[in-house]
Amino acid sequence: MDERREAKSRGAKWDAENQCWYTDNLKTHPELARYQRRPADFMAQGGKTLDDFREALRSLGMVTERWSETPNVWHRLPVEGRGPHDKAGSYIIYHNADGTIGAFARNQASGEELRWSDRSGKESRIPQEVQRAADLNSAISRRVNEAARDYVAQLRAEDALKAYKTLEDVRGDEPYFSRKQMAYTHGLKRLDDGTLVVPLINGQRVGDFADIPRSEKWFGLVSMQPIAPDGSKMLMKQAQISGAYFPIGTDVARLMPTHLILAEGVATAEAAYQIMSKGARSARVLAVAGIDAGNLTHVADILQKMYPEAEKILAVDNDIATEQKIGKNPGRAAAAAVAEKYPEYRMVIPEAIADKNTDWNDVLLAKGTNSCILDFFSQLGIGPAKKPEIPVAEAQAQLLPDLQGLAPRDIGKTVWEVTQGNPDKLAQVQRELHAQGYRFDEKRLHGVLNTPVAMKDAFAKAVSPLPEKAVAPMPKKEVVR
Repeated sequence: MDERREAKSRGAKWDAENQCWYTDNLKTHPELARYQRRPADFMAQGGKTLDDFREALRSLGMVTERWSETPNVWHRLPVEGRGPHDKAGSYIIYHNADGTIGAFARNQASGEELRWSDRSGKESRIPQEVQRAADLNSAISRRVNEAARDYVAQLRAEDALKAYKTLEDVRGDEPYFSRKQMAYTHGLKRLDDGTLVVPLINGQRVGDFADIPRSEKWFGLVSMQPIAPDGSKMLMKQAQISGAYFPIGTDVARLMPTHLILAEGVATAEAAYQIMSKGARSARVLAVAGIDAGNLTHVADILQKMYPEAEKILAVDNDIATEQKIGKNPGRAAAAAVAEKYPEYRMVIPEAIADKNTDWNDVLLAKGTNSCILDFFSQLGIGPAKKPEIPVAEAQAQLLPDLQGLAPRDIGKTVWEVTQGNPDKLAQVQRELHAQGYRFDEKRLHGVLNTPVAMKDAFAKAVSPLPEKAVAPMPKKEVVR
């Protein structure tokens, strides 16, 4: 009671919910430091086994799922509330000359240290009030760190948006773009050295831009991924990555896809988009690149809320070479985690080529579109659309989706993405456009540079509404009196 009275007189406050005393800032009340007890203070004598030391690490706020007992080397661990990549915890285990085991640990975030040994073998129980205080401090630290991380991520998102607006559109001759034989260009940017820049969005943040014009919305840009000419990939530091993705598909497919494909990399997602779009021409296909294996589940969480009715497919990376080295296939494991959480996802796994890590882009380049379509659709348990079985008039009616509500420029872009500039399809497209009240001016394509960006822009300018038929005025009757 005397200690409580003294603590209150020195500025401590009572937390009625958690039944404990606290201070907002220990630095302003240093005299209260002597009342602070940490779990590590009661673990200093040691324990019987290294499992006891592992428990002591947890008391320091370290996440020990991936800890190692290898002696005489420093190990790094993440700490609670700071993310899996911010490894602010460290420890070392060593063997003493007398045959005992010693260890030292430090939490860089909190400044706490721990010296441990199995010499005594004595068990030290942590008082309940001390453990409760440690848990509360850990929760507070976690909330503060999360708020700080979100604030920094928002600033980085603003930086990304400003930079994105200044970049040149992709031309189609970038080394990575050409090497992967990609065709989809919407939203992609480039640097002067040919580096491809992929904008990353987060569907949860779309609403934040509700009052911004459509041309400035960018669907909640949170980060960017540059892909260098040699294929090396980078991410913006301190920008949001969890749940961020890059969508591939027409404007109509982005709003209401019939088929949703989730993949890791941009090239893999784009290849799966080509395969599915050509194999099921009437489908509104949206392919999504989740950037890396560890992000797939987070992206799936968002897509589940945005497109609950779409048929969902996982275009899996078959990391067979990695499996032979470490005994684990990261691509298949990540896809399995998504399928376990959302059973409606169906996995399509490419056959490994020459025992190398293989994705659907690799298969598309090696075997061609027709072979990929057969393999892809057979794993889904369906067959691709067969032209001979479909009447000509019905097949032609499936090229363009319903264009109602789209601006002429957006319709032109949709025509480009459906035809990919194939002149053999223009006659059918013109008939379909005419039926929906639009016309296509082929003269807009004359003299245009044959690159995806230039052609897509020309297609966007080639569509215009049909003029309304002029109705001749009825002649007025002359009345003679």
